[in-house]
Order: sequence, then structure tokens, then C-alpha cells
Amino acid sequence: MDQAYQIALNTLRACCTPIGFKASGKIDGYSEIWARDSLMAALAAQVSGDTDLLNTAKASIKTLQHFQTSLGMLPNNVDATAKQADYQATIDGTLWFVIVVHALHLEEYYPAAEQALQWLSNQDVDQSGVLSIQEAGDWQDLFPTHGKVLYDNVLYYYALKIAGDQTQANLVQESMQKYFWTYELSSVDTSKLVNPVSLEYAQIFQQENAQLVHKYPYLLAWRGFHEAGTWFDTLGNMLAVLFDLTDTKQTQAIFNYAEQHDIFLPYPAKAIYPTIQPGETYWREYFRKRDLNLPNHYHNGGSWPFIGGWSVLTLLKDKQKNKAETLLNKLAEIIIQTDCNEWLDGMTGQPLGRAQQVWSAALYILAYRAVRDKVTLF
Repeated sequence: MDQAYQIALNTLRACCTPIGFKASGKIDGYSEIWARDSLMAALAAQVSGDTDLLNTAKASIKTLQHFQTSLGMLPNNVDATAKQADYQATIDGTLWFVIVVHALHLEEYYPAAEQALQWLSNQDVDQSGVLSIQEAGDWQDLFPTHGKVLYDNVLYYYALKIAGDQTQANLVQESMQKYFWTYELSSVDTSKLVNPVSLEYAQIFQQENAQLVHKYPYLLAWRGFHEAGTWFDTLGNMLAVLFDLTDTKQTQAIFNYAEQHDIFLPYPAKAIYPTIQPGETYWREYFRKRDLNLPNHYHNGGSWPFIGGWSVLTLLKDKQKNKAETLLNKLAEIIIQTDCNEWLDGMTGQPLGRAQQVWSAALYILAYRAVRDKVTLF
């Protein structure tokens, strides 16, 4: 574990640029300052106590804020050489910006974070209390998640909470239980609905939920128009537990499902389960782009060390210290063997993607410091 920690620190250092953390340290890796990646690295820099890493973290935030749109959206990434911004698949970058600015108490960026929250509130397209996104509109940028997405709304809840808007955070929490948790059916109160269209939709929603009850003992990946992504989204469920969006019974059900279906094997942790197979409803032909999203690859069930790191933090939050240490040890193995690789085959553990990946290193650092030294931001 100690050896892996030093490797992770060295990866973060290899990813330092004058304008922030680039996504990969290798020459053939990603040279851009990706919002979600660099902001997770900023959290790791904070717990590391390394002055140079902290300075790079602040440079990342400064760069991202520089390219914030007039409406408040943060860029998806900024090219470290050309200094050009890209805004595709950006919603979680904007969410992580709010979280990190407040977690690091960077008060000079609070106005930018407030503007980001305003933009985010406008992504609640039906006044349901939760955000909606286009297909492939977050870190799973080659995957069919769309509509009301679990992972993004977990971040939205936590961003509101950490920014001090508990009233809105409570509304998001209530709405998330309605849309994403179906293990126990709670009836929709229609007594006050007089608009016939609203009443009809509420009744249809209730009927649809009835088809899902007791089939999925976890938070669903996403909800769309009369459809749902019913696979287990590991990152979304782990963060929901970490950020206190689930009760004790729900938390236990989530961990039971993860263990029963080997989510943390052979290495932590698979992005989704089960995988989407060719010919199934949510298979997309764009999955074949560079063969990235074949079953057990990439977003489609590949194993991601950064999700493993979040899983360690979640186990620790749930007071499962022994399991957290076991998972950290498995994570240390792949950090050492693959030099902080991006992702691995979900069945074989074969390293794929790029080495010296900044968020693989960052989440190992966060997990290590939490387990070994009880230092955590969450």
C-alpha cells in the first residue's frame, strides 16, 4: 500500500502543468485539463499536503473558471498546449467544480460556484427537483445514460449541501428516492392533482414503478421518458452512500448486491453490472468505436481504479474498515502493476486504456489517506 501511494504521488506530479492537472502523465496520454479528472486530483492534492500539487490544483480551478460560460457552465476540458476549451459532456465537470471549490474553501471562487449552481438549476427541465442530461453527457461519454441520471444527481445533491443550500438539497434527495429507488414501492400522492395531464402522468409513473419493484435492490442508473436504465451503476451507488443519500437498509442492499455480483473483482471496481450485449435495447453501434465499449470494456463493465477508490471511501464511511482495507490492498496491486492505469477488462483484469491516469492516482491517494491516516474530506 505504501509503495502504491508513492507511485500515485509520482503520477500526480507527472500530470502537473502550469495551467493544472492534465489527465495523463504519459506522452501518449490525454494532454487536456479535464474538469472532472483534474478536480478529483485537486481533492487528492489537498489531503496529500504537497505544496506543489496544491498549487497545480489551484491552477486547474483557475483555468476552468477562466473558460466558464456567461451562463455558468464549466468546460469539459481545456487543451494544455492550445489553451482551447471543449464543452461536450460537461455537466459533471460543473458539479465537481462546485464541490471542490467549497471542499477546499477557495472563497475567491465562490461567485463562480454560485453561477455554476444557477446553470445547473436550469438543467431541471421539468421542475422535478433533479437534473436531466443528454445521452452520453457526463463521464460516461460513450454510453446511453440520459434523462435523470443517478451519478449526476448524487453530485448535485452534495454540491447543494456543501454550498449551504440545504432546502434545495432536501428537495433533490426526496426526488431521488422517488425516481431511482424502486425496491419498495411508495405510492404517489395524487389527491391534490387537478390537472388531468399531471394526474395521468403520475398514474402512469406509478404503474411503471410497479414493474420494477423488488427486481433492483439498488438505485437505478437513470430514468427517461417511460424507460429506465436498470443496470447497477457502481459509481452512482457508491457516491450515494458516501454522501448520505441512502438509509441503512438501502445501503446494506447496495453492498449485498455488489458482493453477490463480484463488482469489486478481479479488481475494484466494475463500472456497471450486468453488461449491455449486442442486440439488447440499450446497445448502441457507437460502442464499437475503437472497440471501447464491448462487454466488460470501458463504461460497459470495465474495471476502473478511480471507482475502486471511491468504493474504499464508501466502505469506510459505512464503518466497514476491514473490507475497505482489503479493497485498498487490491487497488494497490493494480496501481503498482499498471502504473495507475485508466481501466481494466472487467473479467480478466487485463490493463487497458492509458497509464499514469490522474484520477486513478488521485482516488488511490484519497483512499489511502482515509484508511491509513483517517484523513478525509467526506
